[in-house]
Amino acid sequence: ASGIRHGGETEGICCSLGDSTFLHGGMTGLLNAAYNKARITVAILDNSTTAMTGHQPHPGTGVTATGEPTVQVSLEALAKALGAGLVETVDPYQLDETVESFERARDYPGLSVIIARRPCVIKARKAGQRPRPLRINDECKGCKICIDFGCPAIEFEEERARINSLCTGCGVCAAICPASAIEEVAP
Repeated sequence: ASGIRHGGETEGICCSLGDSTFLHGGMTGLLNAAYNKARITVAILDNSTTAMTGHQPHPGTGVTATGEPTVQVSLEALAKALGAGLVETVDPYQLDETVESFERARDYPGLSVIIARRPCVIKARKAGQRPRPLRINDECKGCKICIDFGCPAIEFEEERARINSLCTGCGVCAAICPASAIEEVAP
């Protein structure tokens, strides 16, 4: 993202990486962006695990690879120490607050970091948390805004959306549906 900025693009540059990737290889990029005064936003997607290789702990989890408690690195403090002038942490399921935070970051005249923190769904399920099932009701107008959102649990068939078994129950789709066509299944 820093290279894109210095290559001539001037507006709305945002890159994303996971918490583990940031700690294992992204810190130098953030430091470089600060050093070169790149006006970009770095989104750190913090799910508190190294999901891509089997859910191992990392320095931000407070647990060693053998399961012992250890120092937990603060992503916020680290981002500030590496030169980010604006650092905010959001719950990505709180859509309005998340959008507002990204707007502040976009408008910030320097390097900004947004940490979107929400535990990994797989870890939450292993801990016994169950998703609240969602469904599409008869109000669906077929506008496809939920499809454009990119959730893998939403499919489109026969001129309307459908929620499949991949749904984690986050509820973000319900928050973005202009027809209020997505609702929790009654218990």
